[in-house]
Amino acid sequence: FSLALNAGACAFIDADERKITPEWPHLLLEPVLSGKYDFVSARYARHHHSATITNHFAYPLMSALYGKLVRQPLGGEFAFSADLMGAYLDDPDVWVTDVGTYGTDNWLTSTAIINAAAMCEVDLGLKAHNFSYFDKRTIMFKQVTKALFSQIKQNISYWEEIDSTQPNEIVGPILNLNPEPVMHDYRTWISSAKENYTNNRNVYKEILSPEMNDYLENIFGLGDDKFNFSSEKWVDCVYGFIDSYISRNVDSNEAFWDAFLALWQARVGSFMRETRDA
Repeated sequence: FSLALNAGACAFIDADERKITPEWPHLLLEPVLSGKYDFVSARYARHHHSATITNHFAYPLMSALYGKLVRQPLGGEFAFSADLMGAYLDDPDVWVTDVGTYGTDNWLTSTAIINAAAMCEVDLGLKAHNFSYFDKRTIMFKQVTKALFSQIKQNISYWEEIDSTQPNEIVGPILNLNPEPVMHDYRTWISSAKENYTNNRNVYKEILSPEMNDYLENIFGLGDDKFNFSSEKWVDCVYGFIDSYISRNVDSNEAFWDAFLALWQARVGSFMRETRDA
């Protein structure tokens, strides 16, 4: 639609955003309309228990592999140039995959990076969209993960050459606002992680080392108040699952995705337990 109108830029804003201000469209679009940038992503003030998929998975992984520190790759607010629109529409079939679900945002971001788009970020202040309940978050995580893993597999030749990570320029003022508090019960996360782990033990034995399997058996046997899945072990598991995804045909294997989901839930629950009084 934007290309048909010969638009110089296009912006996306989450439909359920509650803190949008009249300045947001201008802040997003102006860097593109200036001719200096092809892709603009947003920064926000967000509570440390918010953005569980971004903070514990998408942001660190995409930064490490693609070499760009895009702080909110799943933020929902973006702007991009007409040239980049063409790249997004190059393969219409991609939109009937997980990219067309909750995997859209990370696909837009990584596609911009791969196409060497000139990128920047703008501070939009507070991010406060409708709360995503626990069951919805599990759906979101699996769709984001499927889209992200698929693109990682497709772009091995790109990220194998990455040896450093560079920040994006921040255009405009940094607002430094106080985020809205977000309340989670870490026991809900840990309980669900334990259930998914128990149901998928065989998957871990196929993918992860004996030492990692022993570690997981130990922590998943702990009580909720002592549960501690370290970020270092979580990173090892993430790369183990990526390696397995690249070397095997697991797209339709729901046990694979459920097993990975359990580890993400475990890491989030562990972090929330550690920081519950912060």
